[in-house]
Amino acid sequence: MQTKRDYLPDRIFKVVFVGDSAVGKTCFLHRYCHNQFKFLFNATIGIDFIVKTI
Repeated sequence: MQTKRDYLPDRIFKVVFVGDSAVGKTCFLHRYCHNQFKFLFNATIGIDFIVKTI
């Protein structure tokens, strides 16, 4: 049985979210990747990286 460390996916996608400030890009990513929605977020200045293996 393969573990996460041994697994190599068939395809790798890189998705970039670009948009105006305070529209919910970081909240969307946290909801999708961590299944959490935080009502209060500090503004993300710069870049935010999140990785999810499906």
